[in-house]
Amino acid sequence: MRTASKMAVAITTIALAVGLSACSGGQSVADACKVINTEGQKIISDSNSAMGDVASDPSAAAKTLKSISGQMKDLGKKVTNADVKKAWDGLVTSYDGFSELIDTVAGDPSILTDQDKAADFSTKVQDSAKTLTEKGNALDKLCK
Repeated sequence: MRTASKMAVAITTIALAVGLSACSGGQSVADACKVINTEGQKIISDSNSAMGDVASDPSAAAKTLKSISGQMKDLGKKVTNADVKKAWDGLVTSYDGFSELIDTVAGDPSILTDQDKAADFSTKVQDSAKTLTEKGNALDKLCK
């Protein structure tokens, strides 16, 4: 009888702990990733379209990328899980850096045609793309 009562206390304690954690409203990694995956699809599509415009219309591409950055920041406000938020915010910061590079081209289109400027710009873009990829991989690792 005593063992049954200890078992009942243990089960009640576990049920209470699970119930309280559910009431705390904390966002799980899976829920945070679902928000990003669901709402991020349009953002990714818009970003890919803007990248296609960089060479032909860098000003329009820069404007679109800045808008996308704002959308990413807004989406980040819906993520409350600390680990996913940290990874998402890192990705957004990297994206902002990349967007600023494209904005540089909008301000000085000769970057694409002047050999010295193009070489320097290419290095910066590669470094930025590498960082962006690393941040994206960190988020993917959490959201697999």
